[in-house]
Amino acid sequence: MAQSNVTMKPFCGSESENWQEFESLLRSYCEVTNIPNNQRAGFLKLHLGDSALRFYLTLPEATRNDFELCLAALKRHFCNPQLTELHLMKLENLKFDSKLQTPEEFLVQVQTLALQAYPNPIPEPVAPANPAEDAAEVARVENENNANAERQRFADLERERQVRKIFKRAMPNWIRAKIFDKPETTTIQELCTLARRCLVFNQLCPTDDWSRSIFNEVKPGLTENLV
Repeated sequence: MAQSNVTMKPFCGSESENWQEFESLLRSYCEVTNIPNNQRAGFLKLHLGDSALRFYLTLPEATRNDFELCLAALKRHFCNPQLTELHLMKLENLKFDSKLQTPEEFLVQVQTLALQAYPNPIPEPVAPANPAEDAAEVARVENENNANAERQRFADLERERQVRKIFKRAMPNWIRAKIFDKPETTTIQELCTLARRCLVFNQLCPTDDWSRSIFNEVKPGLTENLV
């Protein structure tokens, strides 16, 4: 089989996985390794695990034997608007707890969930230049690849913007007050460093609970509007 020399991580259907990325990689592997159309459904099955494989086995035999029908069924199940909405709700409700995690650990949590809520776009398929030496065909392939790259770049920028917004909003008010007015050019790593400094300073010079409670009662409306 053509796929015997291909190594690819199976898709298991967990929340930390991205179906769109898996499908895009799967299709690329099929094209690059020239897997015949009548063998692609079998190749797909070999790269499913856990809940994804269990769902696959519930599909009608005609669907399981058809590569495109099988992909469509898996996509409807693991990549649908309701799941995206669920990830968005989880992202919006995240709160940082300095007693349970560091800013760095919380940032990883936000970034992981943001990838589910704001997934990467599926690249448009690019047919190889035909004939390969034709200048117009070479230019077409380059333009289509550039368009895919531009869509990915835009998605990365938008996801990073959302991560910065969520990270700021999820901080307790006494940290948020130090980072909410930072310019858009401030990277998420720099915001994370600032949050870490606030925690260290508070450990060295702890604020009493009474004054922090007063701050939390007075400031939320102002900081929410400014953030």
